Amino acid sequence: MFNFLQWELQILPALVVLVFLLPYSSHNKIRYYGCYVVYIFSVSLFAVFAFPLFLYRMKDVRNCVTAGNTLKEVSKIVGIKWELRRGHILQEERGAVIVANHQSMFDILGMLDFWH
Repeated sequence: MFNFLQWELQILPALVVLVFLLPYSSHNKIRYYGCYVVYIFSVSLFAVFAFPLFLYRMKDVRNCVTAGNTLKEVSKIVGIKWELRRGHILQEERGAVIVANHQSMFDILGMLDFWH
């Protein structure tokens, strides 16, 4: 049993590295699904570790800032570049509405990227 667990612990980092290399594939289908897997893995891992902190700081806007700053790195990994039109409106000290077209699940990364 111990030998099996030891083998499993050695192969796990290699699999994680392999998964994070998938978005850099030249084959479009592999790249798309690689980005999808990296997105799901990263967001899930972040949720597991951030959940206790967010429970401790309920209803605190710093939770969104923390999520945005952390998960904006996922956009870089999967190769997404975001475009913010009329961003000067968000610089003003007043309420604003951000509209995302929601053509894919990656749109939340764009919302988090422009949070601050």
